[in-house]
Formats: sequence, C-alpha cells, structure tokens
Amino acid sequence: MSRKPEQKLWDLMRPSFAAHGLIAMRVENMLDDGFPDVVVQGANSAITFIETKARPDIPTKPGNLALGDKYGLRTSQRNWWLRYARRGGRRGLIVSRLGDLLYAHEAAHWGETINQMTYAEFCDEAVAFTTAGISRMIAGRDWP
Repeated sequence: MSRKPEQKLWDLMRPSFAAHGLIAMRVENMLDDGFPDVVVQGANSAITFIETKARPDIPTKPGNLALGDKYGLRTSQRNWWLRYARRGGRRGLIVSRLGDLLYAHEAAHWGETINQMTYAEFCDEAVAFTTAGISRMIAGRDWP
C-alpha cells in the first residue's frame, strides 16, 4: 500500500528530529478529531505539536492560495489550534510540503487563517524551510 503524502512528510522529518536530540511521535488519534499529527519533546522536556499538510504541487501564481480548503486545515483542526492558543499554548507548527518545498508556520499565530493565505503570503510568513531548520527551531527556540 502506498504511503499518503502526509506520511511521506513524516518520513522526511523524522530523521532530523532524532539527529537534533528530539523525541518525536506521529499520532493517529481517532478519539479527538483535530489533534495534531506529530508530538515532539525537546531536551528541556518542552512539548511542541505539529500539524502536517501536503500538496503535490506548488501554486502557479503568487496570488493563488497556498493550501486553501483542499489541502489546508479542516475545521476541527483550526478549532483545536484556537482552543490551544486561547489556553496559552504557543509551541506549535504547521509544516507543509508543497511539491518538494517545505514551509513551517507558527500554528498559534496562523492556525485560523493559513488556508486563506496566498502563496506569496505563505512564503513570507514561514519561519523555517528545511527539516533541519524545523528541528533546530524546536530544539532551541524560546517561544514568545
């Protein structure tokens, strides 16, 4: 059976997490619709949640939506991030793969609106673009 695009994104990220001393687990949660796909624990025991999204191509024009509703967060996922942020949660990323390119966005800040971001906005607001960058960010970042 072929692996789904989000599973392939996990396959891509997982070695980098281990290389940076992070403990990462992909979660298939049937009990709470909307719960993020990946949970990562850093050396300081801080937990970071990651939602993965995959799109097989790159938008052809900068003004086109990067994810839209087809590839973006479902309502239950947006609601999870909103509840998390309202309770003070800050350590969360939405990691997206468009074609062969990676983008990471802070979920607490963009979780509600990421589906409506144009490709140009999506690129401008990303905080990391490689698996190593994402891992370094989780391992060493002092989240606001």
